[in-house]
Amino acid sequence: GGTIAVTAPGSDISIVFENSGAYAYNGDIRLDLAFNRNKVEINNASLTAAAGHVSLVVRGAESLISASNTAVQAGTGVHVTSMGPKGEVKISNGSIAAGGSILLEGASANFDGTLLVDKVQISSGSDVRMLTGFRGKTMVFGNRIDAAGPVQAATRTWGVCEANNNQVTAPLAQLCL
Repeated sequence: GGTIAVTAPGSDISIVFENSGAYAYNGDIRLDLAFNRNKVEINNASLTAAAGHVSLVVRGAESLISASNTAVQAGTGVHVTSMGPKGEVKISNGSIAAGGSILLEGASANFDGTLLVDKVQISSGSDVRMLTGFRGKTMVFGNRIDAAGPVQAATRTWGVCEANNNQVTAPLAQLCL
């Protein structure tokens, strides 16, 4: 019923969450890995923070968050980011729903990050942002996005942004401008 929190100090940590569900009906779901080359894989799973926030963060260089065939639901917001240089976030064939903002980032504060959002149903009570940092690669393909606020897919200077075959319902959509 309360918050589910996972933290781990160290590098080269691998966490696999498969064919399972995590439910925090009155709290948040938080995962925070601090150092390099950490990997989080979520497959055929469900993450529900009915009244709270879902936050999945890997901070070190060359870290990865990968989710496929996964449903994420949050009462407030969703934040999925790989912050370090060459950080990757790959989300495919699933759904993300939040009462507030949704932020998906691949190394947005650093260099050479990758963000792939492929065939995902996204629903937000606020804005949806999909970002990478300098020399990053943002790829947004075949998604259905419904948002009460702006929807943005972008990268910073020297990056590459591709958005194809998305259906967006929002007051403002800025996909790879």
